[in-house]
Amino acid sequence: MKRICNKRAFVTALVTTVLAAACFAAAFVQRQLRFALGGLLLLVWSASAFYSAFHKETLENTDVQTDERDRYIAMKSSKGALQIVNGLLGAGGFVCIVLSSVLQSNILLAIGATLCAVLVVLFFILLACNIYYEKRN
Repeated sequence: MKRICNKRAFVTALVTTVLAAACFAAAFVQRQLRFALGGLLLLVWSASAFYSAFHKETLENTDVQTDERDRYIAMKSSKGALQIVNGLLGAGGFVCIVLSSVLQSNILLAIGATLCAVLVVLFFILLACNIYYEKRN
């Protein structure tokens, strides 16, 4: 029997398997296709998580094989992607808030507030990751 290499992926696999079983049970009881499709997606996610739980991480080995230029390119591309996502979330949120005041629509206000909340959550996640990696490296 193989040993668990990634505990986080194993826990994710167990949780998604339980959720997939609950979705299939709900699909059986209520006879609705959306629960079966959700269960199928969760089952695929569970299979992927089980695979990564029992196989070695490839990211640990690639750190030794990469040079400074590759690391620099990876950092620049991730920074650029983060700036694009920040811009899209901020612009989308503020446009929805302005449109909600112009059109008197509560749905646009909820969408704008959600996008702004996602932007704030993204900031705190970035801050936590930055603090984590500054202490580890």
